Amino acid sequence: MGEVTQRQISFGGGRARTAPLAWGQLTTWDDMRHFLPEVKAFFVLSRRVSVPAGLGTDAVVDALRVLLERHESLRSRYRAAPGEAVVQRVLAEGRVPLTVIDWTPADRLPFETAVERAQHAIVTRRLDHASEPPVLFSLLTRAGAARLVVLGVSHVAADARAVDLLMAELGGLLDAAAAGAPVPPPWTRWQPADQAAYEQSPPGMLRNAAALRRLREQLAGAATGAFPAPVAPPEHPGHPRYLCGRLESAAVPLALRVLARRHRAGTSAVLLAATAALTRALTGTDRHTFALVAAGRGDPAGQYAVTSLSQTGWATLDTGVASFAELTALAATALAEAARHCLHDPRAARAVIRDLERRRAAPLELGCRFNDMWAWTRKQPVHTLPDHRTVLAATAGTRLDWPADQATENDRITLSVNLYGTADRLVIEALADTHRLPRPQLRALLRGYERLLVELVARDVPPAEVAALLAADPAPAPAQS
Repeated sequence: MGEVTQRQISFGGGRARTAPLAWGQLTTWDDMRHFLPEVKAFFVLSRRVSVPAGLGTDAVVDALRVLLERHESLRSRYRAAPGEAVVQRVLAEGRVPLTVIDWTPADRLPFETAVERAQHAIVTRRLDHASEPPVLFSLLTRAGAARLVVLGVSHVAADARAVDLLMAELGGLLDAAAAGAPVPPPWTRWQPADQAAYEQSPPGMLRNAAALRRLREQLAGAATGAFPAPVAPPEHPGHPRYLCGRLESAAVPLALRVLARRHRAGTSAVLLAATAALTRALTGTDRHTFALVAAGRGDPAGQYAVTSLSQTGWATLDTGVASFAELTALAATALAEAARHCLHDPRAARAVIRDLERRRAAPLELGCRFNDMWAWTRKQPVHTLPDHRTVLAATAGTRLDWPADQATENDRITLSVNLYGTADRLVIEALADTHRLPRPQLRALLRGYERLLVELVARDVPPAEVAALLAADPAPAPAQS
């Protein structure tokens, strides 16, 4: 993979302080503790940043130093305190390792393979949060010339949106260095300890109380037994219980532009409505409760903060409505309410769930998760919307595959839908418990997204008709299905 050396990035001049974890950080901390010692894919989030031509290694090190000094989350240590508390200790000065991998044309492996291996080493690393930095850096060079920075950040220190912001900020620092321009100013000075202090203030506690009231209201209508009891599928005895399917489509983004404009709603609302309608079609149950992953960045102070703010809001959707338009309106309201009440104490929320289950004497069906990261993708405005024929033609390039590296055990989910991709190509990734949602149904769900959304461009499809639409699907299976 090339010669590997270690450098140290020294930082200093900041403030030292100790604070409790903010609620978004605590949500991730508890999730990670649930799965340890196994390392899950969400533990460390990674990105790549290109280095401008001609910029030396010392300039890259200096840009990384600026990031460490600006963002307290990157120079903190996280540990459990006596009792149930978890604290973050911000270091005023210190050092963070930088792994330098020098690739040359004489190396046996291609450069891209070296990059992939460096990134794999980062995302599979089990961090000791009490004693190690929550950030990992690798610099890949070609014959000594800096080419690419691979960074990884613990999810306790930064959520996906924060890592995207960090990547953009690092890109700006490198570009400025290459151009000989002044160092760009930081986008924010809001730090995780500031967020934690706000949450413990009277306004923060009032918001927590409101969020917990809404949680109780939403879960009061949650169904029990929406999915069948776990049964091992005899037709696939060898495949893992938790199976991941991934649909990549150019037709879905086109359809979403049309439907969002038609229903005067965001694309997230259309996608959540489609998820609810498809889940109904596969289970025969009208009411489903979804864990909605919200970014938690509605407050101006935290909009650009490099920390973990995302949390889960719950919404129970009743698909027994007369039209998809009505279901989209319900989904839009659910997403808006989840975003509004995103900020809450996750441990208090779990206490509410336990209380409701005790009163019902039955577990709630809370294993459906909806996470729309595609909503953050930058998209260009369009003035002319595609017609049905154009959208239908785009289905020719659809791909369906089963990524083995994402088929990870997760006893907290029945169905987890993650959406991401580019402006022109949407990836729908679904992880399912096949003892409750067998592989044929998971395939039908993934193909159903495109089938339903394309059909909706031509006409409204009431939720009650979605099952028949899927059964009548004449299309051949996409590639690698």
